Amino acid sequence: MRTTFKCRNLFTVSLILLIAALLAPASLAAETHKPGYAIITTDYIAQNSAALPDFLAHKSARGFNVILATQSDFGSATGQPAADNIRNFLAANHTAQNITYVLLLGNPHPTSGTIPMKLVQSSVGDSPFPTDTYYADLDGNWPENADGNWEVYPGRIPYYGESSQWYKLADVDHILRKCIAYENAAETEWRNNAFFVIHNYEAGNRQGMEHIKNDYLIPRGMKYRRIYDSPGDELPPAELYVPGTKTEEVITALNSNKFGLAWLSGHSSSYGPNGLLTNTDAIEKLDDDHPTLFWSVACQSGNPSYEHNFGAALLRNGAIGSVAASVSVNGDPRPMFKNIIENRMTQGKAYWQGKPADATVLHDTIAGYNFYGDPSIRIQTGDSYEPYAFMVEPTGASHHVLQQLENFTETQTYTITNNSLAPIDYTLSADSPWLSISNTTGTINPDSSANAYVTITADAAQLPPGDHSTELTFTNTTTGQTETRLVTLRVKPRILTLRYSLDETAGTTASDAIADNHASLQNFTFDTAATAGHIDGALTFDGLDDTLTVNHLDIDNPAVTITAWLKSDGTQNNSAAIISNRTTAGAALHFKYNNQLAYTWNGTNEYWNTGLNVPPDTWTFVALTIEPGRAAVYMYDGQMHSAARYANHATEPFTGTTCIGSDIGRTGTFFDGVLDDLRIYNYALDASAIDAVRRGGRATNPTPANAEQGFPPIKLRWLPSPVASYYHIYLGTSRDAVESATTLSPEYIGRTSVTYRSFDWYPETQYFWRIDTVTPTGTLTGDIWHFTTSNGTGALTREIWTGLPGSSVDDLTSYILYPNIPIRNGAVRTFQAPSNYADSYGQRIHGYIIPPLTGPYTFYIAADDTAQLHLSTDQDPANTSLIAEVTSLTTPENFDDAFEPAQTSDPIHLTAGRRYYISALHKEDTQADHLSVAWKHPDIPRQIIPAEHIMPYLPGFNAAPYFTADPITAAPATEAQPYTASIADTAADDLGPDNLTFTKASGPAWLTVSPAGELTGTPADADTQTNPNTFTIGVTDSIGDYDETTLHIDVAQKYTGEKGIPDLTLFADAWLSNPAQPPADLNNDNKVNLHDLTILTQNWLKTP
Repeated sequence: MRTTFKCRNLFTVSLILLIAALLAPASLAAETHKPGYAIITTDYIAQNSAALPDFLAHKSARGFNVILATQSDFGSATGQPAADNIRNFLAANHTAQNITYVLLLGNPHPTSGTIPMKLVQSSVGDSPFPTDTYYADLDGNWPENADGNWEVYPGRIPYYGESSQWYKLADVDHILRKCIAYENAAETEWRNNAFFVIHNYEAGNRQGMEHIKNDYLIPRGMKYRRIYDSPGDELPPAELYVPGTKTEEVITALNSNKFGLAWLSGHSSSYGPNGLLTNTDAIEKLDDDHPTLFWSVACQSGNPSYEHNFGAALLRNGAIGSVAASVSVNGDPRPMFKNIIENRMTQGKAYWQGKPADATVLHDTIAGYNFYGDPSIRIQTGDSYEPYAFMVEPTGASHHVLQQLENFTETQTYTITNNSLAPIDYTLSADSPWLSISNTTGTINPDSSANAYVTITADAAQLPPGDHSTELTFTNTTTGQTETRLVTLRVKPRILTLRYSLDETAGTTASDAIADNHASLQNFTFDTAATAGHIDGALTFDGLDDTLTVNHLDIDNPAVTITAWLKSDGTQNNSAAIISNRTTAGAALHFKYNNQLAYTWNGTNEYWNTGLNVPPDTWTFVALTIEPGRAAVYMYDGQMHSAARYANHATEPFTGTTCIGSDIGRTGTFFDGVLDDLRIYNYALDASAIDAVRRGGRATNPTPANAEQGFPPIKLRWLPSPVASYYHIYLGTSRDAVESATTLSPEYIGRTSVTYRSFDWYPETQYFWRIDTVTPTGTLTGDIWHFTTSNGTGALTREIWTGLPGSSVDDLTSYILYPNIPIRNGAVRTFQAPSNYADSYGQRIHGYIIPPLTGPYTFYIAADDTAQLHLSTDQDPANTSLIAEVTSLTTPENFDDAFEPAQTSDPIHLTAGRRYYISALHKEDTQADHLSVAWKHPDIPRQIIPAEHIMPYLPGFNAAPYFTADPITAAPATEAQPYTASIADTAADDLGPDNLTFTKASGPAWLTVSPAGELTGTPADADTQTNPNTFTIGVTDSIGDYDETTLHIDVAQKYTGEKGIPDLTLFADAWLSNPAQPPADLNNDNKVNLHDLTILTQNWLKTP
């Protein structure tokens, strides 16, 4: 073994080492006192690499005892014998040479490589897989008792030979030089930034990413960016949500933002995580001047048996290090990221120290990942994160959650610190109607702080449901430095979140009429326990062991309402529960002694006496409302009773298991009797609303949601009341008018027994609406909801034909009810249908696309089973043609299926702002089903066509504006006389007259046409020569559709003198005429006299 460099130019390298040694501190004079850095490579690489001498000198200069070992030192072999030789060499020398880091430089193929990974048998019984863990655990007796104590920290740079596409010696040299440049760089601040991206929603990875963000990045003021598939519970919301393939967005984010760390998550192959990046993307498109440390949680993405594997490809271009799996396996990057961010470890040490050191080392989740790159590189330098001279804490975003219309205020304190040596002045600014800020200016002395306050105001409760955000700007006006802080607000809608009607007659599942929170019957079935209820059917509980269970209701609201009908079979046991959840402290609506209603919240309150005793064998309505400072219990046994308690109530999340008919985990708490119509609302109902539920319930859960902005032209919908005979519908633009409207009012738009309704839709208009529920016992007046419409975009029409066997689109188009009689109608908000909707059905999703940019668009369709995509050359459905199709099936959102080449269209030129009719036909036979359509433009990455660029197909809505006549004739004009007229009423549009814009396309210059259709101007003598004057007039609606017509205006002549003798001759013939001839009456006083002659002489031979 040699502990000096082995290379072509021994003299040069030895001289470099000698100089480095002379300059080194005395404490490092003994080589073994330095941390050892062993490079394990081949004779060929050592002798022929152009960059290796510089790399060795660089590591030596950084204080390492550099050991270069080749086959001459550990023996010539390939495959597994070579792996054993290398490990034996390291085991024999790591203590004497103080080896800390190992760089494996060579071919890693486990059976033919010269510097191979070791093939090991997984402890969970899978097939053998390659791993470098073999070289990290040097004193374990492999494989019998690999102990998981890491003696060294290996990393790897692969080399696959000079015939390799990507990993020739020149590529190895490039990586070595990149490592040198990375460690020598002066600009390092960007390495504190982190990037997270998920393809195919996986809750565990998403939670892990949020954990890193919340626990390590935000407290240190470090920047991050996330791209997730769809919105979840994360706060603040992810910076970008992209369903399906998001390759272009990932590349753009990586290249434009510069990240030190990245976590990629998605199912994959050796080519890379599906829908995120491929090895080719990495090689061709990533920024290698600012390389990132990647962890790819993607199966097989680092398998060394394939020289094109994704982990190695990243290292070649775009990465300074990459962690990738050689087997199908899950992984957890959090320990490594924590070690880098919190403990400032090198990437190799952070990776290996992040692995659990225990006897499960051979489990593929531990050994199945491998590290590519120089293990001694430090991503984030320094012992700690240095504070700024001007600092604002907290450093992260401020997140707030409230219920719509809730009485809510909340204040966040921000501490502004001056860490400089001189006083500073600061300001705080924000631009949001739902924020109030105070202490917004001031002076702060050195080493002092000041507080500023940001309050969420009551206006926040009036916002539409969804996520809202604004930015605070803190400015050091002395230096100009600014710090920004994000404030996010999640507004939850006030809705009925769960309803068990308990009307089933067979089976063991109680269906949730609202969502998918179906409950399972334990120890009984509907077959034997179904009975007549207060509303339709009900369920009998035996009081011994009958209960319903449901997991993860996830109510998680500060206010909640629970209601039910019940019939108690005699006297209940103490603590017999109607509903309970004890995942946290405990929440329940239950009984006490003598059938008294009681409640438990936060594990307490159960001893409060309500005084409400449920009568036996009587249908009784019960309810519980919870607010942060108040609880109320209601009971109706022929008349309504209630009791209220004022106390603090913290949020109960209702995670874990919720039981109906028992108190989970507590013996003797089973309900004995009949339950019916159990409901949970995510807000506290008032007394009148409680009574309305008792009477069967109002219409709830409106679509559009209350206060929604940008509602597209689709039908109004609501959840039904189980006792409704029909509904009265009121809609208008005045809240007061809708609130006071009767069936005789203009706001009344009719009655219906279904739960949807079309209406006269106008764009960008605020509407108020009300649904009154008519029941056999009376009318339940509905709440007043409101919404604002979009500009026409936001949805596509969806039509469904059910009970239709077959998997071919032809089975749909040949059906007798297609296309005019769909079984069901609806809409989608993006060009994607709900997945796994049903079996044996066909659907048509159609409407219009409105491209944002002019240019070539490529379209993609993915479906299961078959589908076709048709596009018109304009807005006319008659001009469509087939542009793409799926003839068998694809996986969800897979727009690159090698077996479906026809799923991609040729590029099609579209004009920005124009409407084009589009139709997707889909046929599903059995099992899984899905449908999605995407597009791509040179300046728009591939994406499922989003809401802002789609419009539904609604007869009477999508027609272009039109003129009522062609030609149209306006009032006549007179030469030299100011002219005014209007053509505003000559055009019509289904979007309404306020949406029309008039233009003049051609015609004599004297006439001006305003956007509102007003005509003005003064014609001259020349304009009398050709009558009528002819103009081309256009009209455009708010969508951009256009029509034009011909406008005729006769221009009467005046004898103004402009023509000279001809005008004078005609004027003389009209002299003193009675009545006055209009062409000669130049001052319009109904006389032809000297006054008119004076005007004629003033205009004699006058030219315009």
